[in-house]
Amino acid sequence: MARKEAKLSVTAAKTRGFEHLYAELEDKDKGLCNLRSLQELDISGNSLKGSIPPCISNLTSLRLLDLSENNLGGTIPSDVLRLKSLEYLSLSLNHFEGSIALSSFTNNSNLEVLELDSLNNELVVDTENAPWKPSFSAKSPTIIKLQNQCLLPASIGHIFPNLLYLNMSGNSFQGSIPHSIGNMSELWSLDLSSNNFTGELPERLVMGCNKLFALKLSHNNLQGQLFPKKWNLTRLGVLFLDNNLFSGQLLPGLVTSSSLGLLDLSDNAILGKLPDWIGEFSVLGSLSASRSSFKGPILENCGRSIGAVSDPNPGDPGETVDLFKDSFLETFVPSCVVAFLGVAAFIYFNSTCRMIFQFIEAKLLSSR
Repeated sequence: MARKEAKLSVTAAKTRGFEHLYAELEDKDKGLCNLRSLQELDISGNSLKGSIPPCISNLTSLRLLDLSENNLGGTIPSDVLRLKSLEYLSLSLNHFEGSIALSSFTNNSNLEVLELDSLNNELVVDTENAPWKPSFSAKSPTIIKLQNQCLLPASIGHIFPNLLYLNMSGNSFQGSIPHSIGNMSELWSLDLSSNNFTGELPERLVMGCNKLFALKLSHNNLQGQLFPKKWNLTRLGVLFLDNNLFSGQLLPGLVTSSSLGLLDLSDNAILGKLPDWIGEFSVLGSLSASRSSFKGPILENCGRSIGAVSDPNPGDPGETVDLFKDSFLETFVPSCVVAFLGVAAFIYFNSTCRMIFQFIEAKLLSSR
C-alpha cells in the first residue's frame, strides 16, 4: 500500500471538477490527507481554490509538495512547517496573503527548494528578523524564489552560503546589492532583475561567485563602469545587464568569462565603440547593444565569434545584423550556436521549464 501511495501527481487534464483543495484533502473517507505514506504530491497547474487545511500535517512522509499555479488563498498555515521531510516546497503563483517569516523554515533541515512568490502582491515574506542560521543541509543545493518583498537582508550571503539558485526578481528592493552575496561560492544562478537597486556591481560578487553561470540584473538603476580588472566570473555563460544606468567605456575584465554565450548591454549609457576584445568570445552566440551610446565602426575584428549582434547604431531600433552573411560560417557555426543559445535562454528563463531542470539538478547534486 505504501508503494502505491508513494507518489501522486495530478494534472489539470485529469482533474475536471477537482476544484476545492480543502475538501479534497480533508474528506474523511477518501481525502488526500489519509495518504500518510505519500512522499510526493504535485497538484500544480489546476484551478484549485480555498485554503490549505491543517490536516496537511498528516503527510509526515512528504518530500515534495507542489501547489503552484492554482487559485489558493488565505494565509500559509504553520501546519506546512511541520512537514520536516520536505525537500521541495512550491506555493508560488497563488493568492496567498498575510505574512510568513523566512526564519520559520529554520527547522526544515531537508528543504532544498522553496518558492513563495504570490500573484496578488499580498503575501509578505519577512526577511528582516534577527539573524538566524537555517539548518538546511550543507551538502544540499538550496533554491529560493521570493517576490513582493521590500528588503533584501544585507547578510543574505552569510545566511545561505550554499545557495545554488536565487531569484529575487520583481520586488521593490532599493539601495545597493548586498556585498555578502559574494559569500555564496556555490551560486550557479542569480536573478535580481526588475528591482530598484542602485550603485555599482559589488566587487565581492564578481570576485566571489566564481561558479556563477547565469547573472540577470536587468531593469534596475545600477551604474558605474562595467567589467573592471577584478572580475572572476570565469564560468559565466549568460549575462543580462540591460535597462540600467551603466556608463563609460567597457573595460576588458569580461574576457575572463571565456564561456560567455549571451550578453545583453542594451538600454544603458555606455560610451565609445564596441571593443575589439569582444571578438575573443569564441562561443558568443547573441550580443545585444541596442539603444546605448556606442559610436564608431561595428565590431571590425569579431566576425568569427558572434552569430548575431544587435547594431548599436541601427537604422531600425533593435535591428539584428548577421556578421556571417554569404559565408560558410553562416550555414554552420552561427546557426548552431544561436539556435542552442536561443533554446537554452528560453528554457532557463521560462519558470516552469527552469524549475523542472533545477530540481532534477538539485537531486543529482544532493545524491553525490
